[in-house]
Amino acid sequence: PHPRASPLAKNDKTRYHLTILAKNITGYKNLLKLTTIGWLEGFYYKPRIDIEALQKHREGLVVLSGCLSSELCQTILHASPKKAKEVATRYQKSVGAENFFLEIQHHPEIEDYQKVRETLIELSDELNIPLVATNDVHYLRKEDAFAQDVLVCIRTNKKIEDQDRLSMRASFFHFATEAEMKELFADRK
Repeated sequence: PHPRASPLAKNDKTRYHLTILAKNITGYKNLLKLTTIGWLEGFYYKPRIDIEALQKHREGLVVLSGCLSSELCQTILHASPKKAKEVATRYQKSVGAENFFLEIQHHPEIEDYQKVRETLIELSDELNIPLVATNDVHYLRKEDAFAQDVLVCIRTNKKIEDQDRLSMRASFFHFATEAEMKELFADRK
């Protein structure tokens, strides 16, 4: 689901990514409820939910702050540190401090990730929100990068040769092994 910070408006295209996991059967049922709400009540180009729906159905869920397309990361990139702190605090209060984690990733060739990662670490220290290292997975194995790139070209009506296009080949978008994750986040032990 793509949570939103305000009530859903019929003509509002604003949406953000958020990672929501079920930690038990109650959480699984609530995740199903949120998915249903997103498709039936929040649908506008893509399914969405708002923060109020997330808060209402939070039992049994674990919420991670999300990838670079999350509300928190976009706030870090385009607003003030104070506003980013407000967003993180709102999610923490909405789902419970024990159920909210700041999600850091490792994509050094993507400039925005470094700024986001540093700010998330600072927020973690300041707000006492635990960090979780994740990988933005778009394909299973490293060798699947080319096939994913072709699919992205088809979806976006671009050619492989086009310079100005979305591509995930140069980064670390495969399902990383435990050893790879330990190496990437060795500085955070």
